[in-house]
Amino acid sequence: MYGEILDCAFQWAATGGRLPDRLWHQLTGLVQAVRTAWRRPDHGIWEVRTPGRPSTYSAAMCQVALDRAAGWHAG
Repeated sequence: MYGEILDCAFQWAATGGRLPDRLWHQLTGLVQAVRTAWRRPDHGIWEVRTPGRPSTYSAAMCQVALDRAAGWHAG
């Protein structure tokens, strides 16, 4: 969900929306979590009933989150 949340906030800001300082602070906390989350096993979007494992979708969405955060930082 990290990527989806940060992409949504990024798109909001990119189209003229304002992110209050409190919300930005919360989003930066998510970015810090993403730095390690992409390595953690999970069940991906399929919620399979087997032990968790690193999933491509989850890792990709973590990359989206980091990309959007870098875009804000650069902007």
